[in-house]
Amino acid sequence: MKFSVFVNAAPTLPAAEAALRFCHALTASQHILHRLFFFEDGVLNSARTAPLCDQWAEFITTHTIDALCCSGACARLTLADDEGRPKPRMHSAFAVAGLGQLVAATSQSNRCITFGQRLC
Repeated sequence: MKFSVFVNAAPTLPAAEAALRFCHALTASQHILHRLFFFEDGVLNSARTAPLCDQWAEFITTHTIDALCCSGACARLTLADDEGRPKPRMHSAFAVAGLGQLVAATSQSNRCITFGQRLC
């Protein structure tokens, strides 16, 4: 089964760590992790100073996962400029993308799991 995981929780919240554990469990199973999408305060997981950033980055690079951060949230939280270019404080394992990639993930996955506040 193909999954996409949406992380809306800041790195200091238990939901962010639960998302990371869930992703590890997915890759250890017969399932496919299609895409990670960080939204709202979840984009803070990509900040180099965030508590879970190194763990997320290692997971993303080890498993070659598509890990995208919402461009609007990144701009609001100063991780990217207004044109969507990442700033140096964002770890290079993460990319900046628009909400269209979130929509695409939902249509290309069998299951979508959200950690943190709901999207709608």
